[in-house]
Amino acid sequence: GPAKTQEVHATGAEPSTAYRRRLEIVQEAGDRRWIGVEFEGDEHSEEEGIWRTSRLLERIRSQLE
Repeated sequence: GPAKTQEVHATGAEPSTAYRRRLEIVQEAGDRRWIGVEFEGDEHSEEEGIWRTSRLLERIRSQLE
């Protein structure tokens, strides 16, 4: 399923989901497919929330490489 977020702080943190652990599991399984992103929060526009979530996932992925 997609990476759903409701809040992504300016620091890039998403407090309610352990995305680092989830991406570790995906990487360990050898899965290299695309990850869909959905934003359902009220703090940012949908575009801003999706952008912040994408940056969060990219940052975590680069740390895991």
